[in-house]
Amino acid sequence: MSKEKPIKEILRQAIDIYGIDQQSTCAIEELSELIHALTGMKRNNYSCLPPQIDNLEEEIADVELMLEQVKFMFNIKPEAIEGIKKRKLLRLKLRMERVK
Repeated sequence: MSKEKPIKEILRQAIDIYGIDQQSTCAIEELSELIHALTGMKRNNYSCLPPQIDNLEEEIADVELMLEQVKFMFNIKPEAIEGIKKRKLLRLKLRMERVK
């Protein structure tokens, strides 16, 4: 029985093999594909038919994997991101309260 490599190890290996420049380009491409999938959803009045949802799920997964690689490439600390996310969520919550 073969032992699978952990996801983070695979992502780091991809950076070692392909390099920061190529993986940065891949991240940009994957973000663009997610933008394209979201635009298609909007164009189709947010149709939730299986083909559209399947495509959206696929692009989200690709972007999430690339974001993990970007964090490795630029030594981004998870706690830094979490702190920023908390601050931005609080800001969003305050904005929404003003709308009510």
